Amino acid sequence: MLIHLNSSFLNRWARITLIAGLCSSGLIAWQLHVSNERRINSAVTEAFEQANHAVRNRIDLYQYGLSGARGAVLSAGEHSISRELFQRYSRSRDTDREFPGARGFGFIRRVPQADEAEFVERSRADLSAIVAGSEPKPADEPATAKALSVAETRDRPK
Repeated sequence: MLIHLNSSFLNRWARITLIAGLCSSGLIAWQLHVSNERRINSAVTEAFEQANHAVRNRIDLYQYGLSGARGAVLSAGEHSISRELFQRYSRSRDTDREFPGARGFGFIRRVPQADEAEFVERSRADLSAIVAGSEPKPADEPATAKALSVAETRDRPK
């Protein structure tokens, strides 16, 4: 017995199969898109948190270094500390291990403009003292920020 299928029946069946295949493909593609977005967001968030944690840890290390330098300056007295004393303190630290990436530590002394010429002369007498440029300040504040000393500065990358 031969069964003859009507061509309209075959066309209808082919259309239903095509539509079902397109719908299921679309649904699977949408689910894959949502899954990929979640994975990407999760990976980006994790990478951001790791970088943020690493940066915060590095900044904390530098804060410890600055606190130590502050202690050295306060122990000697702001006006009594010399480049030699500050570098002696600096050599007592293992800066490469304790503060990776730091090029050096120093401190800033505010110098009234009236005393600036004398300060520059004293700084020039101290061969490795670094005198930084003035920063903008309010008109009623006649002081200039000057860096007195930087401890064990490292060579800058070329």
